[in-house]
Amino acid sequence: MKNEQNETKMRFTTIISPSILTKIKLISYFTNSTISLVVEDSLNNYLLDFEKQNNIQINDLMRIKDKFNNDESIIEEINDIEEEVKKNK
Repeated sequence: MKNEQNETKMRFTTIISPSILTKIKLISYFTNSTISLVVEDSLNNYLLDFEKQNNIQINDLMRIKDKFNNDESIIEEINDIEEEVKKNK
């Protein structure tokens, strides 16, 4: 997204079907945008949709993973997230 342009970027290589690539190129052309921005925007939209459909924040999952990797207790974190999900329902 536009406000994330200051973030560090990483190269990401993947294989997609030619028809999808053609569509991405067309969107890029018609929106006067780069292919990488079209793909990034699409992935951001996919992630937002995933979070809405599953009622979870990916950042919360990442925090749990980080705490688990640091050998800290994750029970409190899980409880906090469960309480937050209950509040948001």
